[in-house]
Amino acid sequence: EPREKVDAKEVMAQAKTLSDVKACAITFADGLNLAGMLPPEMRAEGLCAMAPSMVQKIARHMGETKLGELKSVTLHSANAAISFFACGNVCLAALHAKSALTNETETRLTDLVQKLSRTYAQPETQDVDH
Repeated sequence: EPREKVDAKEVMAQAKTLSDVKACAITFADGLNLAGMLPPEMRAEGLCAMAPSMVQKIARHMGETKLGELKSVTLHSANAAISFFACGNVCLAALHAKSALTNETETRLTDLVQKLSRTYAQPETQDVDH
């Protein structure tokens, strides 16, 4: 498969077609919102902003385990479940429509985030202003 790039709008459109994803948002690693949003009444902006650094920290510690590579981090709360998929400079937050995402959905979201990270890859030699 060619290492294609996609933009945030395309990722949002594809994520919305997944029946077990209720809503999603995409943030940069620094927490800046790039696209989409979770329902405003959830007040999850702060959570989405800190999620990329949380996922990065967990991923670093995964290397010390025999659990394999980190795919996503899922938070189950009293009212909802949300999964964070991070790659490179981007993080996608997917609000679950049911309690768990299917393996197919997890694989699709992982793939989309990997493609999106190539679109927003930061060159090492210059500062990129978003």
